[in-house]
Amino acid sequence: MRLLREVADLSAASLLISGDRLAIAQPTLLNLLIHAQAELIYPELELFYSELELLYSELELLYSELVLL
Repeated sequence: MRLLREVADLSAASLLISGDRLAIAQPTLLNLLIHAQAELIYPELELFYSELELLYSELELLYSELVLL
């Protein structure tokens, strides 16, 4: 997720080349919104992933019990 945040930060900072100068523009509202949504979604994704791991463990247990039958 850290990489996603860094990519969002980089995409939010548009590079403007003007003559010999390189300036970083202010992030656009859309990029800020995308970044904020990513921050909100991340905890939900972690929870979902934990639940998937738990289900996978339960499936492994059921499979091992089935093999023993």
